[in-house]
Amino acid sequence: MRSHRLTGALSLGMTFAISIVAGCGNGSEPPNVTLPSSSSPASAPATSASPSPASPEDAATAAYTAFWPTSQKALEGPPEQIRTTLAQYSTGAYLNFQVRNAVEAQENHHGPWGEGPVVHVTKVQVKGGKATLWDCQDAHDAALADTRTHQIIPGTRGTKNFGLIAELLRGGDGQWRVSSVKRHQASCS
Repeated sequence: MRSHRLTGALSLGMTFAISIVAGCGNGSEPPNVTLPSSSSPASAPATSASPSPASPEDAATAAYTAFWPTSQKALEGPPEQIRTTLAQYSTGAYLNFQVRNAVEAQENHHGPWGEGPVVHVTKVQVKGGKATLWDCQDAHDAALADTRTHQIIPGTRGTKNFGLIAELLRGGDGQWRVSSVKRHQASCS
């Protein structure tokens, strides 16, 4: 079911764990669809008052960590701002996937519930402009809820110790952005 797919990516990006569990990245390429246009490019730099991290690993970890609340913010915001918001920390086909799922969630009156996932990065590997990051995420307090009734949508609540592997790409502006998030079958703790 598509609403469950959304939960993992967001809410897990939103229970996006916004619905990894249910499919933030199942390894298949997303189908082509018409997406809302944006006045700013997908590679828009993130604005932050934080100092630059000391290493590429730290920078990739910081971007990945910021990706989750940014995904939740996109789901809660106006539809015309979804792409611009997500483009701060997502890129490529994964950005398109998130935009489609966020638009669909809003159309179905689904919104984030709970505090969102807690990121526990356990390993980061950087090779040039690509980073692979392992996360043992705690998404037990993240789900999707009906925005009209505020009731949790069955099957969308996250779990503790949810293993994820994220791929990030460094853009021409130096910003790391998530290009995929997949369930890691090995347990984590």
